[in-house]
Amino acid sequence: MTLALALLLFARQVRHWKGEATELLQRLHETAKANQLRQSPEFWPATPMGLGRQLKHLGEALARNGIRISRLRRVTTRLIVVEYDAAADSVGDDE
Repeated sequence: MTLALALLLFARQVRHWKGEATELLQRLHETAKANQLRQSPEFWPATPMGLGRQLKHLGEALARNGIRISRLRRVTTRLIVVEYDAAADSVGDDE
């Protein structure tokens, strides 16, 4: 769940991000480090390809928390798009 939390924190901060898996993995590493999240090898992807697999696995849980992950394929690159729905921040605020 550390990866999911890092993704949530990252998405809330940037709201919209597009780039390659290598860059996203680095940004998530930085987010985890800044928030003192433990990146244990058993739950944290070591490679961009591993990150891609984890993102597929976490897709529904991320979507329930306002994060949409999509992939764009270009001729020479594969991009990942991370989008955050700010309305997810206000869920439960009325209580």
